[in-house]
Parts: sequence; structure tokens; C-alpha cells
Amino acid sequence: MASNLYALLVGINRYSAIGRVPHLRGCVADVVAMRDFLVNQLGVPTDHIHLLADEAATRTAIIDGWRTHLRDRAQAGAIVFFHYSGHGSQAPSHDPGENDQLDETVVAYDSRDEGKYDLLDKELGVLIREVEQKGAQVALLMDCCHSGHITRTRDENRPLFRQCPPDVRPRPPETLLSPPAAQTRSAMFGGGEATGRYVLLAACRDEELANEYRPPELGQWRGALTFFFLKALQQYHPGLTWADLYDRILPQVRVLYPNQTPQLEGPGEHLLFGGAVQPVGSYLVVVETEGAGKVKVNGGVALGLTAGSRLAIYPPTSNLNGRPLATATVTEAGTDTAWASLDRPVTVEPGSRAKIMVFGYGEQRAVVAVDEPLVRDAIATANQGKPSILVQAVALADAARTPDFFVLREGSILVVQDATGEAVLSTAPATAAGAAQVTKNLEQLTIYRNVERLRNQAAGPALRGAVAVVDLNPSRQAGRALVAPAGGRITFRLHNQTRRPLYVTILHLTADFAIRRVFPDRGYTEKLAPGYKTQTIGVSTTGAATQERLAHESVKIFITTTPVSFDALQLPPLNQGEIPTAAPVRADSPLGWLLDAVRRTGARPLRPVAAGADDQWIVEELWIVDKGMLIV
Repeated sequence: MASNLYALLVGINRYSAIGRVPHLRGCVADVVAMRDFLVNQLGVPTDHIHLLADEAATRTAIIDGWRTHLRDRAQAGAIVFFHYSGHGSQAPSHDPGENDQLDETVVAYDSRDEGKYDLLDKELGVLIREVEQKGAQVALLMDCCHSGHITRTRDENRPLFRQCPPDVRPRPPETLLSPPAAQTRSAMFGGGEATGRYVLLAACRDEELANEYRPPELGQWRGALTFFFLKALQQYHPGLTWADLYDRILPQVRVLYPNQTPQLEGPGEHLLFGGAVQPVGSYLVVVETEGAGKVKVNGGVALGLTAGSRLAIYPPTSNLNGRPLATATVTEAGTDTAWASLDRPVTVEPGSRAKIMVFGYGEQRAVVAVDEPLVRDAIATANQGKPSILVQAVALADAARTPDFFVLREGSILVVQDATGEAVLSTAPATAAGAAQVTKNLEQLTIYRNVERLRNQAAGPALRGAVAVVDLNPSRQAGRALVAPAGGRITFRLHNQTRRPLYVTILHLTADFAIRRVFPDRGYTEKLAPGYKTQTIGVSTTGAATQERLAHESVKIFITTTPVSFDALQLPPLNQGEIPTAAPVRADSPLGWLLDAVRRTGARPLRPVAAGADDQWIVEELWIVDKGMLIV
């Protein structure tokens, strides 16, 4: 029941001036969006949610929130959810059993003021245990990092990292919530013997950095983990597990930030929010109208609504059956509201109900921030003398959203960086030929990124889990990614668990930015009869990690109810051949339009569509990391 869920949400953008902690941008928006989702979509009573933002989020207030709002109110069987969005850091450990002699910490608003200190992981462990002793189930979402590295200088269009330098001040033992137990691992990240079966979803590994992200459809900075957490929740259902949700979040974060790997710790098989929370109906409410042509609904980007999403409008109190009063296309989406244009003029009363028919897909072009004239000219003429259809150039100072890539001139060479400033390509000479090569590389990276992101946000329940990956080898995982060395091999089989035939195509996305079909060997797709298991399928890894970048590859398993060719998505290794010219993809269905945009046109597929029974599809995914570079 939603009435059995209690949440403490903490978001800090601005820290006390005394402690000189760097400010952030998207943390308060994170927790506000989380609160809106819990209240509007899951029906959690507002008095069950305690939100602390900026100066209200002091160390004392966070501890009191755990004890008075969570521990004292939650009874046996309750679900307790803690969401922290802000800086993480480190501090010298009092625990002789801590390997690196550093504790991970949460940085409260006043943590670095005189006489005040960060909340240690072990202190958070004390608070978790106090709640668990009441018989409640605890889950934590930590959108911060604890690497302790100094944050590099960033401009407005670059994401900030959610960490600050360690607090090295000597700390009196009496300031701790309780004396740390010797020989006990970190209660928050290590899962020491005294802890219970709480679930932790963390933004990244200990040695990595948690990034902020400014989604183009929102134009507002958010935590990457929180944004994709809420986006994945657009498919919330009572049977959804933490592992299911993690599988959806991991690839989306890694596409944007290859050096940020969200981590799921604890029993991932636990049902999200206890599995007892039922969505508050499957509809939104019209809260405002503009004439007879536009409506505003109480759901936005946090629910997955973007430009191009399709709504069916029904009268107030409708059971959402039968012919709708009107249909509409979303044209603007904010955090928690969206405007939609009606397909025909009709009077719609405030309080009318809106049902999501189809989720829209965002812009398929990549935004590249570049001032170098050679590169800007190359992009402007890449398509037979016309501008590139896959890459949009903007000035470094004028980016209205976080660019997908940056191109900088450093002396006589051109350097391509990702959104965080990490180099993603070998350098090219700062010549016209070098700029043309960089443009081709950017177009291939854009296609590769689009395919990495490709998934069906509106897949029906009949396809979820329809095809199982079985007999997987190797079985070792990091989080939920497979661990294999460069040049190694993974094998698995597919099992159609339904009573209907399904079609399967498998693409391998390699570390050298190639995409190739690995199954079936012949033909563009394979029909799996009901109950059928394939022979063993093998995929050889190609990744070669460096000290700066952990190589990762992925295997995308496309499952459809009718035969579909995904061959147009294939690419050669970067700089090892021309990108094949793609013919129009089957453009008579929502999936066809999407594939065409992903690979060929770069456009946002905005056509009014409603997925028919013959166009159902879903994507399963396996992620592979390089064993040689994995830090465990």
C-alpha cells in the first residue's frame, strides 16, 4: 500500500558559505521531481514524505529526519526510501579495519562549518539499522560520489561532479552517532555483518564521479542517476524489481558518461517500493486549457513525456474505455507538466483525464560545441554540400543544452571530448582533411549513441520477460555487467517463454564503435517458436581499456512480434571504412520511423502514431566490461 511507504528526500544545491563547499545545480530539482512522482503517480500521502533542501538539509536535520520521520513512524512491513542528491566526499576513518583508512561521507549543508562534520557511511549504517530493527525494508538512492578527487573547473555547459575534497579535520569520537565497530566494513557501501538487507542504488563506483545532466527536453540540470531513475519509472508496475530498474538505468547513464557506472548493492530481487504500491490509475489530469487547441497535463519529463508523446483525452471521471474525446501530441514538457496540441479543435474541461498512448523519442542529432572554423565548415557541408543531418554545431558559449561532444583545437591537432571533457577519439590534424575526418567520426559516434539508447519505452507487459537469456557464461558480474577480458568470449542461449512465435535479432556494439549483427548468421532475423531454446550463441569481445577509460561493450537483443530488419544499424569499426549509406528503413510503423531517425535522418520522429499489435517490440541488453581494468 502507498500508505505504508515513508520517504526522506534530501537535495542540496547551495552549501553554507562558511564551509566553502562548491555549489551544485540540479539536486533540489531531483528531489522535487521524486516527491512529485511519489505523490502524483504512486499516491503516497504527502505527510509520508519529508523533503529537506539547501539550508534545511543540515546534519542535524538529516539525522532527525531518519529518526523522527522514518524510524519512529515506520512499522513492521513498512517501506522506507532515502534519496540523497548532493555532494559526497571522504573523511579519515576511526575504523582500523577500513582498507584505505577513509570513510565515505554525505556532505550536509553545514557539514564543513566549525564544529560540524559530514555524515559518515557508518553513521548512515547506524540509522539504517535503527529503522530495520522496526521490521521495515530500507532502500537508498545515492546520487553523489565519494572518490575524493578535486573537481575540475567547468563552464556552464559542462556537467558538475557531485563530490568535494575530503574533510581532513581531526574529528572527536564523541561527535559520531555511535563508536565505530572494529573490523566492520562500510555500512553504506560494504554491507558489513551488522547491516540488514537494505538495497542501495549508487550513482557510481567508489573511484568514479557522479555527473549532473541537462536533458535537452528539460533544459534544467539534474543528477544523471536520478533523471534516468525517474525516466525508468514511467514503466512502473507492482512486479518491478530493483534489478529490473537497474538494468534500464545502467546503459542510459553509460551512453552519456562512459566513466560513470551506477552500482546496485543488496538484494536486487526485492520489489521496488515493496511491490505493494499500485499506480494511481493509468491516467494524467488536464489541469489547464488554452482555447480549444491546447491542454496542460500534470505529468512531464519525470514520467517520460517528451515532445512527440501521444495522449488520448477522456472526459472527467471516465474509465478510459471507448473512443476518446480527442487525441493530442505533446509539444512542450517540463519537469512535472506538459502542454499538448489537440489533433482537432474540441472543448476539454479541466479535470479531464489523459492516457499516454505512445512515448515520444528525443532528438536523434548530436549537439557538438565547436568554435574551430575548419570543423564548423566541415559539418556545414558534410551532406553533399549541405549540413550534416546527424550533427548540429553550436558555439562553445551558446549551447542551450549540454553538448554531446566538444571539439577543441590544441595547437595543430583537433581533440574530440565527451560531455565530461574526456577524450573519446585519437587526435586529428587541424587541417581541412582532418576536420572532415572528425565530422565523419562524429556522425558515426552519433549513430552508435542512438543505437545504444534504442529501447521501447512503451513496451507492453506481454513482452516483458518474453525471451530469457539462459546458460550465460561467464557468470561473473560487476554490478550487473558481465566481466570478460579483451579478446574473450561470452556465450548464452535464448528461450522463448511465451506461447507465440517471436523474432530475434542480436547486435554487438563494440569498444571500437562498430555495430554488427551476430545472430542470426544468415537472414536478418530468427523466428523463435513458442518454448524454443536456441543453440549456444557466442560473442567475442574486442575492447581494449586504457588507464583513463574502462572499455565496455554491449549486446542488444531485439525481440519483435513480426519480422524486422535491423541491418541498417550496422557500422564498421571507427576509421576502418566508410559508413554505409542506409536505405529508408521500413517506414510504415512507429518502429520503422524510429529506426529511420536513429540511423539515417537524425530527425525527431514526431508523426502521430499509435503502436499496433503488429508492431510490438522490446530490447534486452547485456553489458560487458574489461576484466583487465575492472577495479573490485
